[in-house]
Amino acid sequence: MRRPTRTDPKVAELTRIFQTLLRARGRGATLRQAATAAGLHVATVCRWQRADPRLRKMLADAAESAQRLRRQLPPERPMVRWRRDCPQCRVKVVVRTTRGGARFWRCGRWP
Repeated sequence: MRRPTRTDPKVAELTRIFQTLLRARGRGATLRQAATAAGLHVATVCRWQRADPRLRKMLADAAESAQRLRRQLPPERPMVRWRRDCPQCRVKVVVRTTRGGARFWRCGRWP
């Protein structure tokens, strides 16, 4: 039996599938979403990972790099001059905190 070469259509197709998987994982997709993007079932990708530790490591590295990008701090927000009253309706300003911990101020009449 001959060994497959780079010009072999099966090798080219597998290379395209692996690149699609890695690109999707690098963008932050789950393994299931990456498999769907490559046209595979997630069980197939899991089976391939079990059989090939290099593929498992490459997919894990791509997912980790996407996670690092998500964790980066957002750019600094510009400072805004503080006011005690709303510039439009003159109602007292209320300071609130988002679930992420960012503080902002708003008009007291705003819902």
